[in-house]
Amino acid sequence: MGASRDSASRWGALPFSPPPGRAPPPDPWGYRNHMRFSAGRKFGDAGFIHRRGRGLLKVTKCPIADPWVNAVLPRLQGHARGLHQIQLRRNAATGSTLVAPALEVLPEESGQEHYVEELAGRRFRVSASSFFQVNSAQAEKLVELVASELPKQGRLLIDAYAGVGTFAVIFAGRFERIIAIEESPSALRDAEVNLDGIENVEFRRAKVEELLPGLAEEPDVVLLDPPRVGCAPEVLEALVGFAPPTIVYVSCNPTTLARDLRRLTDAGYRLESVTPIDMFPQTAHIECVSRLMRTPA
Repeated sequence: MGASRDSASRWGALPFSPPPGRAPPPDPWGYRNHMRFSAGRKFGDAGFIHRRGRGLLKVTKCPIADPWVNAVLPRLQGHARGLHQIQLRRNAATGSTLVAPALEVLPEESGQEHYVEELAGRRFRVSASSFFQVNSAQAEKLVELVASELPKQGRLLIDAYAGVGTFAVIFAGRFERIIAIEESPSALRDAEVNLDGIENVEFRRAKVEELLPGLAEEPDVVLLDPPRVGCAPEVLEALVGFAPPTIVYVSCNPTTLARDLRRLTDAGYRLESVTPIDMFPQTAHIECVSRLMRTPA
């Protein structure tokens, strides 16, 4: 939370005050259900690249990794020669796993194109190259937090950086219509499956910064969930231009969040809340959910 407070101060955003009594993660260890390991060229070991680029650090156990990941990891050692990376993903609620690429040395199934996540009582197909939150327990809290910041009912929601359709699926019942924007081909293929039977969500394949400025519709709510680089200037200018009454911003980088909030507050938005949630215990990273409001002129 210190990172969020320092970033807000550095960029001159409104004062940052974490809400009292925010619950800590239920288990600060063994939570990460998606891991990528690099492969050693010489011995075929699996591990992490040293942050200073000094070769491979062999890893046989990671204290923040899901227990299933730690059970598989030792069996990879010595068998990864010729590979670039090995990806391990698992969802405890569904029991679904993904190991990519296919590895004959493992007794477990491997080489899956996708696996199944569960969040907020809904199931989501997630491909090997698609993004999904790595901490299932805290992802549930994140959804609850976003739900509390969104209006109970609305006309049109723009779900920007929509991924596999997570928020669009979960909040489809709150809005008459949702336009979800995503550029990843794999995420869009997953979203098509995840949105089966949901008629009021329209997915558009595009970069948010390219589609949003020319959007003909005028949303009453915009939900932002950008990558760590935050929103491109074109996105912020488009928001300022059509001035939706409510913006909910989910961020994994307090520095770019503070920068973007400053631009929006300078343009007349009122920052109602910035709530941190520890999605990545034992690391310096923090997730934040912000709500901005604007009174129509």
